[in-house]
Amino acid sequence: MKNISKDTEQAALFFPNKPIFFGLIGALVLIAIVVFVYFSFIEKSYRLPRDTAVLAGTSPSPETSAKVEGTSATHPASGFEYSANATHVETASFMDSTPEGVNAPDQRIAPPTEQTSNDKEQTANTANKNLPAHGAQTTSPTKTKTVSTPQSVQVPQTLNTPQSTYVPAVIQDAKQKTILLSLPTWFDSEHWETIHIVEPGETLFSLAQKYYGDGRLYPYLALKNNLSEASVLKSGIQLKIVNPAFLWHKVQSGETLYSITKQFYGDGKLVQRLIEANGIEDVSMLPAGSELIIPAPDLIVYVVKPGDTWMRISERLFGSKAYADAIMKQQRFPNDYTLKVGDTLFITIDETLSVALKKQPEPIVLSELGLPSTYRLVAERSAYLLKVYENDRLIKVFPIAVGRLGDETPEGQYKIITKLEKPYYRAKKIAGGDPQNPLGSHWLGLDVPGTDGSIYGLHGTNDPGSIGKNVSAGCIRLYNEDIKWLYDHLPLGTDVTIR
Repeated sequence: MKNISKDTEQAALFFPNKPIFFGLIGALVLIAIVVFVYFSFIEKSYRLPRDTAVLAGTSPSPETSAKVEGTSATHPASGFEYSANATHVETASFMDSTPEGVNAPDQRIAPPTEQTSNDKEQTANTANKNLPAHGAQTTSPTKTKTVSTPQSVQVPQTLNTPQSTYVPAVIQDAKQKTILLSLPTWFDSEHWETIHIVEPGETLFSLAQKYYGDGRLYPYLALKNNLSEASVLKSGIQLKIVNPAFLWHKVQSGETLYSITKQFYGDGKLVQRLIEANGIEDVSMLPAGSELIIPAPDLIVYVVKPGDTWMRISERLFGSKAYADAIMKQQRFPNDYTLKVGDTLFITIDETLSVALKKQPEPIVLSELGLPSTYRLVAERSAYLLKVYENDRLIKVFPIAVGRLGDETPEGQYKIITKLEKPYYRAKKIAGGDPQNPLGSHWLGLDVPGTDGSIYGLHGTNDPGSIGKNVSAGCIRLYNEDIKWLYDHLPLGTDVTIR
C-alpha cells in the first residue's frame, strides 16, 4: 500500500475526482454567462420603457407633464395643453401609479408615422391667460397630420405662416356653432376680407377692436384663422380678417377718392360713403400719408348711447320706429336682453332697410369703438359753428352762440383745463342744475390768459332759442345735448381754436 501524505489525503477528501470537479466548475461558469447575456441584451430588447414617451402634436393626459421651452397653459374650450414660445416638444414623464408587483400596460404615445423633418421643426404657439380675448390670411396647412388626444380633439401638427408656425388647438364643432349663432347676422356669410400683418404687442382682442369695433369679437377672429382663443400673436405673421366692419387705408401719392373707392368697393359711385365716414371737408384735398377709414359695404356699426331704445335707434337711422324689430333680430340678443350704453350693433342694410335709409351714416367716432383718438375743436364765430375733429377727421359740427358786441368771444388758441357737470353760476348765485341757470348742464373751461378756466368756456344753455346768435358774455354756448357729448368725449388738454 502506497504511503500518502497527510496533505494529499485531505485534498483527496475534497476533490475525489478531478475531471468531475472541473466539469462542474465549467458548467457553473457557462450558466452565469447565459444569465448575464439574457438580462443584459435579450430581455431588455423586449421590454418597453415606461419612463419616457415621445409626444408629436398630441395632448398630454392628466398623468403627464410635458417638458417644453416656455410657459404652458390649457385651452379653455378643449382642455388641450400647449406651450408658449416652444421651439420643440421633447419628452414627457408618466407618473407610475401602478401598484407594486402589477405589470402596467405600456402608456407610450407613439408619434405619427412618416414624420417629415419639416414636422419636427414646428413651433408651438403660446397661450395668453390675460385675454378674456386685424384682415389676415393664414396659409393652408401643409401635410397636416392629426392624432387622437384624451379629449378627442384633433390637433393639426403643422400650420405654416410666414415667419412663424402654429400648433393650434382646433375649436370643436359645438364651440364653432356657439360662436357663430351668437353673432349678428352680418357674420352669417362672408362679404369681404383683408390681410393684416401683426405688429408687436397686437393681440386677437386688440385686432378685433380695430377691425370690428368690439374686442369681444376676438373668438370669431380666432375661429376664422384656426387659432386657439388664447393664442399669442407673433410679430410679422399674417391674419385673415373676415367681414371687418371697416378697413384702414393710408393714402398714397396720386390717389383720389374715386380711385380708392373703386379699389375697395369695385364701384367709384360710392365716393360719398367715404366722404361721410371720414368727415372730409374738401374733396380736392387728400394729403398723401393721411389715413382713411373704409366702412364695410351695406353695414352700419352703431354704438348704443345713453337713453337709446330699439325704437329710438330705428328712428335716428331710418326716420321711423317701424324698423326696431328688424334691427333687434339682426343682433341675436336674448329675448330679455336690455340694451346697455356702449353695446356695438351691427346693422346689415338689406333691401328693406336700404329703401328706408334716408341719409349716409355719420362719421365713425373712434373713441366710441375703444380705438385711440385725439380731439381738437375749431369755433367759427361768423358761421356760429363748432367743428369737432378726431385724428384730423371732421366728425361733428355743432351750432353755437357767441359773445355779443362788447363781450366778444376771444379769438386765439386755447386748451380745456376744467370740466364741470351742473356748473354753479357765480354772477347771479344760481345753483347748478337749476332751470334758471344760463350755463346749462355742463361747462368746459378754457385757459384764456388772466383766467383760471372759470371765466371763458363752452357751456350749455337754458335758452335754446339763443343758439346761432351773438348773445353771450364771451363764452361759446351750445345745446345741452351737444355740450354733454363734448363733456363725455373730450379730455382735459384738448386744443380749442377760436377764429
